[in-house]
Amino acid sequence: MRPRPRPPKLHGHTYKVIVRVRSRGWLDLGELKEVVRSIIRDYDHTNLGSMTAEEIAYDIRQKVIACFPKASNVTVVVWETPESAVAI
Repeated sequence: MRPRPRPPKLHGHTYKVIVRVRSRGWLDLGELKEVVRSIIRDYDHTNLGSMTAEEIAYDIRQKVIACFPKASNVTVVVWETPESAVAI
């Protein structure tokens, strides 16, 4: 039996994510922090394929909005490098 070929070695990226939320009422910041960490954890150590920073920011934003319907304004900033970021 032949050994399985090794998958190609992937290189990683380190992104910085900032989530800003305005609410039309009380918002539990502890719950917000927990939800955002959970969303970001889904991206950690995964193959994002050809996903762009814009797509990542949009996806995170949509998930935060779904969890917090009272949020009136959600902005997600994804930093790819110290000089390059996108805000959605």
